[in-house]
Parts: sequence; C-alpha cells; structure tokens
Amino acid sequence: MKLINLTSHPITILRDHRPPVVLSAEEPTLRCEEFRLDVGIWRDIILSNSYFAAPPDLPEPQPGVIYIVSLPVAICCTDRRDLVVPDEAVRDSDGHVIGCKRLSRVCHSKQDLTLPVFTANS
Repeated sequence: MKLINLTSHPITILRDHRPPVVLSAEEPTLRCEEFRLDVGIWRDIILSNSYFAAPPDLPEPQPGVIYIVSLPVAICCTDRRDLVVPDEAVRDSDGHVIGCKRLSRVCHSKQDLTLPVFTANS
C-alpha cells in the first residue's frame, strides 16, 4: 500500500515504541470548492449559506493507493474509501500539534464504521 499526502503540510504519524512516519506534502494540494450565498443580515452581521464541493483535481482511485486529505475534503467525498485524514492529534506542552496517532476514513453513516479502508479495485 502507498500513502500519498495531498494536504498542504507534512503529516507525522507517531507510533508506540517505533520511529514516527513523516509524509511530505505532494501535489496537488487539495481544497474543496466553496460556494456562498448571502441570505440576510442580523445586527450588521452577514448571514450566508455555504456549500463545499469535492476538489476538481482529486485524483482518481488507484489500486494500492491511499490518499491523506484534509477533513473538509474527506467530508465532501465520503463515497471514496481511499481517502483518510490525520486522526487523534498529539500536542506538545504548548498545545501545538506535533503529529497524529492514526489515519481515519470519514464515513458517510454510522453503519459504514465497520467497512475497512479500501483502494480502487476493492
């Protein structure tokens, strides 16, 4: 299996009793398409509706490849079982994120929790 980091920053995965795994960011950095429509004003505060769509440059699934993406991208693409996000952040004494403990697939529903992460031809 190959992990490809499509976030804008390196991902450090901390493992018990083993050296961390550091995955450099690769191109393209994925960002959701954002659509907003102002729908009102309340006490001089603009109220709007927002919609986030899957990134147009999201790579097609490939056998044996798992893509690490941001949470907004994963939420927009819950039909993709080859997308994972950094999960269970680890912070230093100042509260800064220094890594994560695992990678997690964002599920479309609670029933999907039992499905494994799969790649393209699974």
